[in-house]
Amino acid sequence: MKDLKEIDAIIFDLGGVILNLDYNLTVIEFEKHLPNLDRNVFFGKKEQLPFFSAYEIGKINTDEFIKSFNGHYNKSFSYDDFKKYWNAMILDIPKERIQLIRSLKEQGKKVYLLSNINHLHEIAVEERFKEIGETNEFLLLFDKGYYSHHIGLRKPSTDIFDLVIQEQNLNPERTIFIDDSIHHVEGAKSVGINAIHLINGQPLETQTYLYA
Repeated sequence: MKDLKEIDAIIFDLGGVILNLDYNLTVIEFEKHLPNLDRNVFFGKKEQLPFFSAYEIGKINTDEFIKSFNGHYNKSFSYDDFKKYWNAMILDIPKERIQLIRSLKEQGKKVYLLSNINHLHEIAVEERFKEIGETNEFLLLFDKGYYSHHIGLRKPSTDIFDLVIQEQNLNPERTIFIDDSIHHVEGAKSVGINAIHLINGQPLETQTYLYA
């Protein structure tokens, strides 16, 4: 890994990197009502149900997503119940990670957020951010945040990495991307970005390459 002094920009994934989350908690909530739920496609990082992907890139809104979900599983979840079960996976944002991001900015680094995320999960993230005493919007922590449902692209497509590089005029060789999905890491590497795979729940704040 390059020395941090050779890096101008860090692109962070959100879930599993800055935000603690547990997909299994959402699966468990839905399994109470859907005993035949297929875990392999419910929250697959490589492939998932078509309307899941459509929601994640903003092609359908939340009401349409819940309607599609109910139709697919032959259920009638209300908005409030669905939101509760769907957002069960969203845990906390450790203050140490927020401090690390601010420290990198103080050192003159550009920091960006690049996340495959849907509207309901974005709401939950903002709620968790407020719970640790923050008053601004979470995205304002970064020089720019890229959410899949805002821009119509999702990782690991190279298009989403190219968008960030071109829009922010980044040199891939002087940029680090950090994600907990190997598929996303491989996508970043394919366009020349230095990419780090956080595995086995490695805490972001303990990664030595982020300290000068």
